[in-house]
Amino acid sequence: MGKGPGRDMALERWWWGLIEEQKGSGLSVVAFCEERGVPASSFHYWKRELRRRDEERTTGGIRSRK
Repeated sequence: MGKGPGRDMALERWWWGLIEEQKGSGLSVVAFCEERGVPASSFHYWKRELRRRDEERTTGGIRSRK
């Protein structure tokens, strides 16, 4: 999913907020997600996806090989 009209910035901000909240909560991802009623699989997906999007934005889409 790349940049474009289908990208929901409000949704991205919501997930970033949730990810930051979990970091400061002292709870595991699973416990945090259970408490919030959010599937842990969705949390992990968005954490990975937002990291990828942020990397893409800051590097101009150039990814290095590992």
